[in-house]
Amino acid sequence: MHQGGDAVDRIEHETFAFDPATIDTLVLSHAHLDHSGLIPLLVSRGFRGTILCMTVTMKLLPVMLKNAAGLYERDLKWKNRRRQR
Repeated sequence: MHQGGDAVDRIEHETFAFDPATIDTLVLSHAHLDHSGLIPLLVSRGFRGTILCMTVTMKLLPVMLKNAAGLYERDLKWKNRRRQR
């Protein structure tokens, strides 16, 4: 997930230079979106490994991702309304 700008357009064209299914472990230093925002996409593209992080990061991650998803959905609705016009 990206926040701000053209996040809706960017996420539609996001690619990885590797096959996410080949990764065994992801080390997450902290929950900020610049580090964690693409984890849902990584999982949807085949990552099934272990995510290692501190307990506080694990507790904060759902809050960060839920907030980012809400902003993304809001932007997507706005963009769809604009397209309909």
